[in-house]
Amino acid sequence: MTLPSALRALAFSLALSVGCAPKKAPPPPAPAFSAAAWVAHAVGPPLSYTEHTVEGPTLDPTLASSEPITETCTLETPTAGTADPLVAPHERRVCARTGPAGVERLSVFAAHDIGDLYLGSHLPGSPLPAAAPRVHVPARFDLGDSWSARHTLARGSELRRCDVSATPWCPEGAAVRCTTFGVHRVTWVRNHWCPGRGHVGHEAMAAKVGRPTLWSWSTDATRGGAPLPSLPLAERPFPDAAHLRAVARALSPERIAELSPDDALVSD
Repeated sequence: MTLPSALRALAFSLALSVGCAPKKAPPPPAPAFSAAAWVAHAVGPPLSYTEHTVEGPTLDPTLASSEPITETCTLETPTAGTADPLVAPHERRVCARTGPAGVERLSVFAAHDIGDLYLGSHLPGSPLPAAAPRVHVPARFDLGDSWSARHTLARGSELRRCDVSATPWCPEGAAVRCTTFGVHRVTWVRNHWCPGRGHVGHEAMAAKVGRPTLWSWSTDATRGGAPLPSLPLAERPFPDAAHLRAVARALSPERIAELSPDDALVSD
């Protein structure tokens, strides 16, 4: 090989090494949220807030009843004979909801490879009803993600879908909106989460044939006495009540059987 030819070959090999060779695509960014971060503040200082509820054809906050609520979560190690086989026994979390009359409800969650699971709720002194776990939040998720499932309960089949969106409560936070379709009933719940703060607030609605529409929302939340982010009710949109009632009327057992869990969705 002559010297010019050798130089051309060297230049070609250098070009390949510095940028002309095929490049691998960069890995996609990691999801913004994790189940571990979502529940990190659950076990620790208690979450306190005022819960407002009102029934009627339209939302009238001036008619709402209000009561102080405190939620305290503790870790529990179930005995080997009672542990759910899907859940690691040392990762169960029991959250007590306490109102003016005392502990109202115990809600049970557990960590799992697929995410944080909701195992159900029960009254103090009563056993936890047997039911398939529901995904509270997946192990990793991002804005725009959703998950859904069909659940079979003693009262019939339910369709549940959850969607993740940005929250106006804080930068880099998220809202998880879960809608459940049952026979002639719809429930809608939206929980807000902020990084470094955990759960900061919620809104909920329920429509059931033969019953008034129910609205519920939280205000004045604190964790361990420290104020959490808040937002005026006027900036917290709810689904259209008339539409929610119409959906509930249409949800016959046959219709529930026809629909996919992904169909459990209403606009807010």
